[in-house]
Amino acid sequence: MVPGPHRGPRRRRAVPNRGRFTYDPAADRLDLQWTRAQAAPSVAAAKGLLDEVNAANGTTYRYDVFGGGRAFADDFCYHPLGGAVLDRVTDGHGRVHGYPNLYVTDGALVPGSPGVNPFVTITALAERNIAHVLADDL
Repeated sequence: MVPGPHRGPRRRRAVPNRGRFTYDPAADRLDLQWTRAQAAPSVAAAKGLLDEVNAANGTTYRYDVFGGGRAFADDFCYHPLGGAVLDRVTDGHGRVHGYPNLYVTDGALVPGSPGVNPFVTITALAERNIAHVLADDL
């Protein structure tokens, strides 16, 4: 626990265990090596944060979100953001600088949290960018 500017101590956040991509040129295929256990630190950190929010606000978990009457689940996906930020790593339409025909069309384009669930922003960027790529690059 580390002290924070809020009420009470704050947990140190776990560093997630990263998956690994490998490319098989013979099959022209990209594979992700990832196990459910690798998500455990992130899931525990998310649950810990929500536990703190609930405790601070006198709230509780909803039991209708994840199905099966569960208050929390580990079979969902976070929205990792950043890593290939629009207009830094890519041009304004997700084309990676210096790598022809390599495009980024996911949350990596978004530099940080927009303050709400980013799936609509990510989807809108992907649709906008792919329309430009199809019109300009093919």
